[in-house]
Amino acid sequence: QCGAWASQSNIDNVEYLIIDNPPAGVLRLKAINWRAPSFGLPVAIAAKIIRGDPTPAMSMAATPNTMSPPVGSSFTVRTTVASPAYEAYGVQVSAAAASSGLSLQGVSTTREDGVTMDFPNAANLTLGTVTEADTRSATWRFNVNARGPQTIRFRAWSNNGGTVFKSVTVTP
Repeated sequence: QCGAWASQSNIDNVEYLIIDNPPAGVLRLKAINWRAPSFGLPVAIAAKIIRGDPTPAMSMAATPNTMSPPVGSSFTVRTTVASPAYEAYGVQVSAAAASSGLSLQGVSTTREDGVTMDFPNAANLTLGTVTEADTRSATWRFNVNARGPQTIRFRAWSNNGGTVFKSVTVTP
C-alpha cells in the first residue's frame, strides 16, 4: 500500500474508504486481489464524489386538492420532499397527527419506474433516496367527519437530511 489513503481487509471483499475534503488534483484509485486464485478474479472500483454538504436540509410541501371538502367526502393531500444538495437517504414521510374530524384512509406513491403503490390505512411511508434537483411525493387520502377547521401535520425525515414538518388546514 502506498499513497495518502489505503484500505485493506482480510475478512471482507468490500471496502469503504471515505476521504473527507481531499485536496484538488488528480487522484489515483488502485485495487489488488489479495489471496486470489492463480487464474485470477475480476476486480472493480466504484467511486463517488460528493460536492457540497452531505447532510442536506430537506424541504417538504403539502398541497390539498381542495381547501373546503364537504363533510362526508374524501380529499387528498400531496406531500413532496426535496433535497437542495447531494442526496437525502432513507426518506420517510408520515401523517404525524390529524384533527379528530378527519380519518386517514391511506397513502400512495409513484415509484421511480412509474408504478403506483397504494397502502390502505398506512400512516408512514418510505420514499427512499431523494437526489438533488429531484423530488419524491406521497398522496394521502382522508375522510371528512366533522365541520370546522381540520389540521394535518406531516413529518418527513431521513438518515442524513434531518426532520421537517409541514401542516395543512382544510375547512369543511
